[in-house]
Amino acid sequence: MKNFSFLLTILFGLLCPSLSAQSTSTWTGATSTDWATAGNWSPAGVPTSGSTVIIPDVSNQPILDADYSIASMP
Repeated sequence: MKNFSFLLTILFGLLCPSLSAQSTSTWTGATSTDWATAGNWSPAGVPTSGSTVIIPDVSNQPILDADYSIASMP
């Protein structure tokens, strides 16, 4: 029974990778206006295609120098 539970956990993880890959990134603009600067985000790190992005009203609004993919932006 123990092995079955382990295999079921592995199978679920393989079938639902987006559940574990999603994160939320909030723009702070603390460093600059550069989207690709990790220090402009909380938590620190540039959002990925699995990220939900929140951009509040701050003085340093993001400027994108390339195409980026995110999961959503509420």
